[in-house]
Amino acid sequence: AQRMIDLATRAGDMRLVRSGTVNYSVCALHGPTTVDEALARCETLVETVRDDRKAEAVVLSVLAVLYAMRGDRERARLSAADGRANVADLTVSMTGASTSIESTRVEMLNGDASAAERDLRRDYDTLGSMGETYFRSSVAGLLAHALWTLERYTEADEFARVGEELADPDDVDSQVLWR
Repeated sequence: AQRMIDLATRAGDMRLVRSGTVNYSVCALHGPTTVDEALARCETLVETVRDDRKAEAVVLSVLAVLYAMRGDRERARLSAADGRANVADLTVSMTGASTSIESTRVEMLNGDASAAERDLRRDYDTLGSMGETYFRSSVAGLLAHALWTLERYTEADEFARVGEELADPDDVDSQVLWR
């Protein structure tokens, strides 16, 4: 992703720079990069996508999780809210309707499973109305986890089953979440 950013920058292709930036931020969050290193890099990279609200929303959502991992609860919540606000007034999209995937991680790290449930249910319903299944399988698995944390086991089981039904066999994230 970093190489993509570098090459696209040299070529003057801002669309690919934005794509590489989104990919880099997601890889930094889910890969072996330390939280401090990922934060420093993503805080710099978010400036490169300020003119693309969807890309900025993704990077801000990643930053939110990184802030939460570092224990900076307020900054995490603000970053998650800013990311969601970036896409709130755009037409309904998968990007906008899947921001709960990151905001939920923020809320769960902050110990607020009720807030996580609220975000997840909103996106679960929106994705369902779109007929979308790829992100919805992950949202269902995360919702099952939040409900389990809230000791609402029957509901948690129902959403775990939905996650299982919707998850593609090669979608590792969804497969882990429903299990």
